[in-house]
Amino acid sequence: MTKRFLNWVWLASGVLGTALTLAACGGGGGGSVADGGIGGSGIVSAGSVTAKGSVTVNGVRYATGNAQFLREGEPAQLLDDQASAVGLGMVVRVDGSVAADGRNGTAAIVTFEDIVEGPVSSVTGNNQALVKVLEILGQIVVVENGATSFDDSVPGFGFDSLVNGLTGIIEVSGFTKPDGTIQATYLRQTAGDLNEFLAAGNELEVMGAVDERPSATTLVINGLLVDFATAELANVPPGGPATGQQVEVKGTRLEGNTLFAERLEVKTPGLGANQPKAAIEGFITGLDRTARTFRISGQIVSYAGARLEGGLSADLADGVKVEAEGPIVGAVLQARKVEFEENIRIEANADQLDPVSGILTLQGLGGISVQLDDELTAGAFGAIQGGNYLKIRGRRIAPATLVATRLEVVSSSPDPEVTLQGPVDSADEAGGTVVLIGFTVDTGSIGDNGFRQEEVSIGRSTFFSLLRQEPESLVKARGDLNGATTVWDEIEIELQD
Repeated sequence: MTKRFLNWVWLASGVLGTALTLAACGGGGGGSVADGGIGGSGIVSAGSVTAKGSVTVNGVRYATGNAQFLREGEPAQLLDDQASAVGLGMVVRVDGSVAADGRNGTAAIVTFEDIVEGPVSSVTGNNQALVKVLEILGQIVVVENGATSFDDSVPGFGFDSLVNGLTGIIEVSGFTKPDGTIQATYLRQTAGDLNEFLAAGNELEVMGAVDERPSATTLVINGLLVDFATAELANVPPGGPATGQQVEVKGTRLEGNTLFAERLEVKTPGLGANQPKAAIEGFITGLDRTARTFRISGQIVSYAGARLEGGLSADLADGVKVEAEGPIVGAVLQARKVEFEENIRIEANADQLDPVSGILTLQGLGGISVQLDDELTAGAFGAIQGGNYLKIRGRRIAPATLVATRLEVVSSSPDPEVTLQGPVDSADEAGGTVVLIGFTVDTGSIGDNGFRQEEVSIGRSTFFSLLRQEPESLVKARGDLNGATTVWDEIEIELQD
């Protein structure tokens, strides 16, 4: 694929927008504002890097030999197939092509830009073995042990080093939730202290939505007051940015809770117009069930014709993390597939909740632990009592442990029905067992018509054959409590594209 991607659109930690034109040999300098898009055939994919040795984003492994790596403020870099400049967890945009198998591609340009870079004001958290909450330039950054990646260029920098009194400048990449909180996927320490950072000619940086306009020359991004009276303005309408617009602010002067901007740019959200194939990962905002649309990082997504994987239409909600794939027609991504990132689902009675550790156990699912935390779990779980019937959505962090991202108390009274959905660890047709999230489901009690593929009965033999062919599939098992155990009566496979 030829290198004709001089106009590019950046994805910065869950915030999409148009960026400045960069020449192939250039750095992060000035220029005209690009209109976005790559044109012709190919793919544009925006999401977090999940594997190295090439770059894997949104389930596609991109070869990066001879691809350009664009990082704001630095010269363009030519990548090799190890893509060593690209860190795990970085939220990037990939412009390139994808093979017919949908799983392998070739990157022409990989673009990265952080969401905030500055000193850490505080480190808090109810359970700091699991989650630490950083305040950086007024932005609330949630860092999860084991789920957030750390750049290793500074020895000793990692989850345990995040403590009050930490000095240094931290760069953050991640996804922005509807409340403005940043779910960090990647952290890098870029300097030992603020003075060292500024003396080297660097700038503090923050991106986010404008919450308030206290005056003609000030605005607020979450808890940060920005004074842009003397700033260089780019793509800013008359009268300044409007409330709700996405902006990027850079400055070298920080006084208390005020950043004096040297540059202010309004970002245009979206992946560009009329893309033949696109993929985007992030948190849902602005869900409209009537129009069957929502936004991810400002990109409008229509799910009217989409196949939903790992969940149902009723599971779509603001704050739910998904990946959407399909062509962009005009400015709307016409999703052919919407995949729920938190694909573990459980319906069961609460057994015990440890208020200190936040660990919940469930009746009939002995051995599975559910980790709850105020910063990670949507839903009021402080009043959970043993026997409450719960609906839980989450993601796995250990063989038999998941973090709950959503929790609902359906009933204060127990219910005998148990549902368990998750990726398959292993399956044994001879023994009649399927292991989900470290829990062994004994299918011996399930009749032949209880083995299903997406609600169609397929029989035991075909079910286990599909598991061998598609080991990455999701499986949902349903049953009823019998004392402390669950007797299963139905099991269903959902094949992954």
